[in-house]
Amino acid sequence: MNNISTLKRISVVTILSLATTSCTPAIEPRDADLGKESSASEVQKALNDAFSNISIADAQINQYVTYEDNIRVELNEVMKSRLIKHKLIDIKEDDKTVRFIMFEDFERYDLGTGNIIDEKHSELVIPFQKALQTTMKPKNALSKELYINTADACDGHDVTDDDGLVYDCIKYFNLVSQRRQVTPPAAVKAKPNCGGLKDCLMNIHYLKYDQVKWRNGKSVSTINVNAEIALDVADLMYEFDDNGNIFNTPPVKSLCYKGNRTLDGRIYLISQCTVLRDFQ
Repeated sequence: MNNISTLKRISVVTILSLATTSCTPAIEPRDADLGKESSASEVQKALNDAFSNISIADAQINQYVTYEDNIRVELNEVMKSRLIKHKLIDIKEDDKTVRFIMFEDFERYDLGTGNIIDEKHSELVIPFQKALQTTMKPKNALSKELYINTADACDGHDVTDDDGLVYDCIKYFNLVSQRRQVTPPAAVKAKPNCGGLKDCLMNIHYLKYDQVKWRNGKSVSTINVNAEIALDVADLMYEFDDNGNIFNTPPVKSLCYKGNRTLDGRIYLISQCTVLRDFQ
């Protein structure tokens, strides 16, 4: 799914095939004016507030979500990489486990041609222990990939990220966390009575901030996070990684990460988004 680590895993071929220009971001010294600074604990609180009322336990049979993943390199065309639909078809439980049974439609696209290169249509079973029923979900994509350690700020200690890179300073800027109402996706607007949405508006929690990492006094990584957490949408986007672990993209209208990647001495601006296309 879309996350900060993914920005570093985009293939060299993909970047070179999509990039026609390069607007190299400036390397910022540690004392540069990057906007209003927020503490790591303030950002973590905003994440917690945004997801406090989201749970798969609230999902109902026959609800579904459809998401598109896409990528943009510099100012080039947005390229669709994946379309995925999850529909909840049954809920089964025994003494210890609750199992959410979904039907998954999945298509993956070639970024260069736009052609479908992989697709599947299968049943997906997401199990939860009843002991977890009060929360009913693992850490979602935002809180897992952007987990905020309150020691991350410039306190004189080095910080090592998930990729083993060491930074001497990590800060957060331009935090926005607020409730809003926005228009739903076109497919929802076209439904009778706008799919049941009052005034044809979705309730979201808008979350935005910048994460900046420094090494030797110079910025080496800047990630901009923009998320519209969808409060009217079922929490159904659960998947398994290669090791069988469950991970989750939260219900969002959009979730975008924008950051830079260095290749052959040039810095390319990469944007990756997950966008809600339909829901019920």
